[in-house]
Amino acid sequence: MPKIINHDQRREEIANVVMKLIAAEGISKATVRGICRRGGFSTGVIAHYFSNQEELLTYVFEWHMEKIRVRLQMTADQIQVSEKDRLELVVKSLLPGGIGQDPDDDGQFSIGLWSFMSGTPELREKLRSGYKPLLSLLAQAINRANDIPLTEAKTLATLIMSTIDGIWLHSNFNVINDYQLRKMARQLLSVVLQQDADSTLREKTRQSTG
Repeated sequence: MPKIINHDQRREEIANVVMKLIAAEGISKATVRGICRRGGFSTGVIAHYFSNQEELLTYVFEWHMEKIRVRLQMTADQIQVSEKDRLELVVKSLLPGGIGQDPDDDGQFSIGLWSFMSGTPELREKLRSGYKPLLSLLAQAINRANDIPLTEAKTLATLIMSTIDGIWLHSNFNVINDYQLRKMARQLLSVVLQQDADSTLREKTRQSTG
């Protein structure tokens, strides 16, 4: 009886090998040969699922972003905390070493993928598309916690996400140490949560003059 292969599971196995390879040795080592050597796959197995290296790494990027989206959605869906606390958890989950982070999912892996995905206009569009669900979830959390217009929340979400990406870069290249990372995280959260204080003040002012 032929062995039944779960193809989705096999793709994930390959993606996990690629993630660990990039994290350990950098994106330049993520060749088909290097992936096969690390994962114990034959080149035929890789070729069965992916026609070339670009298709493989694009899949890994999309798989990685979906994992982040699911983690962020689970954080945003928590009902036992206030909207303000939920927003804080969402921001913390996006920071290096944040809530729910896989220890293998480190800066070198993420930066390697960003570098690859910025290589062509088509890949850059996929990169932007990958960020959209994360920005949307963050904007919704800001909107609910601060009671501000969604358009304003989206602008703030973009600012926060850009800052977090910069923190990832600085952390990966040891420009900042762990103490500075924690300090920057607190400062970033204070900026986000200040919106809550500002919106409360605006509401009280509106009510008093209404």
